[in-house]
Amino acid sequence: MNSEIIFPEQDYSYLETAADIVRNQNINLDESQVLDLLKIKYRWPKGSVEVINQASRSSDKFYCEDKFIIFEEWKKLYDLGFTSILCNILDLTQELRDLSEDLLKIKGSQTNANFYFSKGTTAHRVSFPPHTHDYHVVAKGIYGTTTWQINKEIVKVNPGEVIILPIGTPHAVIDSPEPRLSLTINMSG
Repeated sequence: MNSEIIFPEQDYSYLETAADIVRNQNINLDESQVLDLLKIKYRWPKGSVEVINQASRSSDKFYCEDKFIIFEEWKKLYDLGFTSILCNILDLTQELRDLSEDLLKIKGSQTNANFYFSKGTTAHRVSFPPHTHDYHVVAKGIYGTTTWQINKEIVKVNPGEVIILPIGTPHAVIDSPEPRLSLTINMSG
């Protein structure tokens, strides 16, 4: 499979440069390391971790009164196979900080990126239904193979592969039966 997929066909050299940077940046995280990062209570204030529930909504009912994550409550949902969104993650490791700096050099502004993190499931939603964004997205599989619907095409994304989703591109992850960590990068200014 081609490790770069661009939808639709247009000239997106800026996005292609960003995709090359993302593709070439090693991100060496496994499930146990991500779980360990989620135990840093004060790194995860309310809204920084969400779970995609069966109703296609995000849930954050695992925060305590001081508005920080209760790891054990969140982990129950993870163990059931629900997908979590970890928001604004480019500060978590040196590799991610390096990626942020490299993207800054071509964007001229800070970048927001999220992880989609799951134990894998065939019983629960793995993503929101097909949707669009008013910004470009570059996504990379870190581990686990996912199946995406992009426009009307079905695309498998393997670890290390990068896809580019220009503004307004309908997309959704439709299958993720194995443990998964994916990076999505908001390429707006």
